[in-house]
Amino acid sequence: MKQIGEIILINFPVVIAEGKRGKLPPIGGIVKTDSDFLGIVVSHTVESKIPGRTAVAYWKKPSELEREQPQTFELMRWLFQVVIFGSERNGTVEISLPERSVEIHSLLFETGGKVAGKLFHKKAFFNFIFGADSELFPQRNEIVLRMLNSYFSSVPEEERKSEYVKIFSNLARILRNDYPSLKKLMDGVRV
Repeated sequence: MKQIGEIILINFPVVIAEGKRGKLPPIGGIVKTDSDFLGIVVSHTVESKIPGRTAVAYWKKPSELEREQPQTFELMRWLFQVVIFGSERNGTVEISLPERSVEIHSLLFETGGKVAGKLFHKKAFFNFIFGADSELFPQRNEIVLRMLNSYFSSVPEEERKSEYVKIFSNLARILRNDYPSLKKLMDGVRV
C-alpha cells in the first residue's frame, strides 16, 4: 500500500492528516491507518505553515509561481479530513466505530478496489454514511458518487452490471423514499 499522509489532529471519529502537494487522496477515497482503521476522505484544505498567516493572490499560474517563488509552496500545508468508520484485519472488514481512537502520528495508506468492494456489499457501510450527521459528510451524495465511480473503474467490465444491481439494491433499501438522492447516484455512476 502507498503511504499518503500522517494524522496530526484527532477529534474522533474525524481525523486531520497532512499529505503532500499534488498527492492528496481523492475526496471519497478509502484510506487505512497503520493500525487497521478504515476511513473516508471527506475534504481537502491547504493552509500556511505559519500560524495566522493568510495566503495572498499573486495572479500567476501555479507553475509560474513555483518557478519564480518556490518558497511559497514550501510554506504551505496540504491537509485532508478523514472520517473513521471501521477496521480491516486479516481481510475481514468491520463497519463500526472502534472502541479506541486512532493514535496521533499514525500513517495513512491508500486502499485498493478490493476493500471498496467488500464495503459496498455491506449494508452497514451505507447505513453508516447515510445515517451519520450531515456535518460528518457535508457533501454526502457527491462523496458516495466518487467512491462508487472509483470502485466501478476497478471492476472488470463483464462484472460491472451485476455489481451495479447488487450495490443499488442495497442503496434503494437504505435510502427508502429519498428518490432524488438515489436517482442522482444512479445517474452519476459510470458503468
